[in-house]
Amino acid sequence: MCQYMYRTGGLPVYVCDRRPMGVSTPAYHKLLLENPDARSWNWTTRLVNASVYVRGRVSHSDHKTVVLNDWYRVVMNTERNAPGARSVVFLD
Repeated sequence: MCQYMYRTGGLPVYVCDRRPMGVSTPAYHKLLLENPDARSWNWTTRLVNASVYVRGRVSHSDHKTVVLNDWYRVVMNTERNAPGARSVVFLD
């Protein structure tokens, strides 16, 4: 949990249980044209590859609470290089 967070950039994607990795806006509109039932799939919009910055109190069950007095960019860990990374995506 971060006390302060700022997010910028990123690309919008549409996410639902049937498309958990997200689809781009053009792909979403194409899917709705080809399959009108897809409108009822409980879609939400998310951002992929946004830049995130945090400051203030940062707490997590994996470590003691830390206090960041300046803004710091949050980066993904190296699990994206793991053999199973093809099925991992960061959605915000």
